[in-house]
Amino acid sequence: MTTHWMVVSHGTAQAAARLCLQLEGVIDRVHLICTAPGEADHAAQELRARNSATTEVHDCGDNPGYLPSAARIFATLPDLPELLVISNADLELVHCDIHALLMAAGAPGVLMLAPQIHEPDGNDQNPHLLRAPKATKLAVLAALFSSTAVANLISAVRKSNRSRQLPASAPRSEGVPMFASHGSCLVFSREYFTLGGEIDYPFFLFGEELWCGSEVARLGGSIRYTRALAVQHHAHASTGSGARYGRVAASKGATSRYWGWGEGRRRLDRVGR
Repeated sequence: MTTHWMVVSHGTAQAAARLCLQLEGVIDRVHLICTAPGEADHAAQELRARNSATTEVHDCGDNPGYLPSAARIFATLPDLPELLVISNADLELVHCDIHALLMAAGAPGVLMLAPQIHEPDGNDQNPHLLRAPKATKLAVLAALFSSTAVANLISAVRKSNRSRQLPASAPRSEGVPMFASHGSCLVFSREYFTLGGEIDYPFFLFGEELWCGSEVARLGGSIRYTRALAVQHHAHASTGSGARYGRVAASKGATSRYWGWGEGRRRLDRVGR
């Protein structure tokens, strides 16, 4: 059984190399996907300096985005992996029981897993969405992010390094089902792909969890919480401060309109809310 982990870096080669080194020896094939111009060379130098043994560096310097970059590399794999993880580079591995992870991914009907994703203050970002968001909520978000200028303003006043706090009562026992897992670390079972699940999300960034959640619902499978994998997430480290403006803010606007007003809304309606 082959396991793959794709670390997608947006100009954070040092952090990405550190995560890849943590994964070596735990995951069969580690891929570092570099999306900034010239980043792949820098990342390769970082890995050589740290005596990396197995990490494969991929150059996507034209920066197609988070899931689009992973989809491009996934298409080159000769065989379907038993388990595929796609993650941001701003993570640190806390623990991984690979046997338990594979067992959880191989359970009947499980197409994705939602690992523990801890922020520095201990907040676990999973379960992310226990159910699909209401259409009215997404429509309001689409209105708020209706222009890049508005998205920039919201980014400027938002606490850049804090994700939403889940209630303490949120269920976090092994196997808890949910509509969508947090997008910073997406774990796919082999069955997700054998049933025709897609990861070629049509946007640069944001909304990946809704895409994957609606794919799992379309395929009739489930997403389950697991303690077999835990990471620490330095949230927004690759899209924080000034980096959140410009293309990042524009993508936030485009994806908000897609899920609030466009085909994404109809996609969620088709699988039920």
